[in-house]
Amino acid sequence: MNPFKTGKTIKMESDDLQINHRIAQRNARTLEEIDAGVPLEELTYYRSPKERGVTPEQSTQMFIDLYRSIKDNGWTDEPYLNVAIETDGYMRTRRGRHRASILKHLGNREIEVRLTVDKEFERFADKLFAASSKREGRVYQRIDMPYFKSIPTYGGQDRINHILDACDFDGLKVLD
Repeated sequence: MNPFKTGKTIKMESDDLQINHRIAQRNARTLEEIDAGVPLEELTYYRSPKERGVTPEQSTQMFIDLYRSIKDNGWTDEPYLNVAIETDGYMRTRRGRHRASILKHLGNREIEVRLTVDKEFERFADKLFAASSKREGRVYQRIDMPYFKSIPTYGGQDRINHILDACDFDGLKVLD
């Protein structure tokens, strides 16, 4: 059963969430500065705040308040972040980028995300899960994408090691 459908929520590790590089760097630097006690006007976020129709002081204070709330109370603000999975499998945090950067900074591991899935990617995932259902939900090799980590495999390195131990390949080339 394909969990990658628009509107579904799945659990992901916060480290696997992809955030715009510039925002991720700015927020990571700012969170370290907040922990170090840097004054508001000297924070990296203050120098390039998110445009919200408020002053840089207000925007930065909102970010600080969000950080302190999540740090003190855990994830209580909303039940999920919104993540878009694009045609090529690239996953982009659409709603909740600041929350995602804070969760990564705090080392939170598993959070719920609500998906917006590209139709072509959804069709690919449908085929993958349909094929794996014939093998008790397993796929041949691990798929190197964060959201496919939980799919069990029946091939992979253990299988290759078993073959290598059982056969003599000296002087031979092997194509799998």
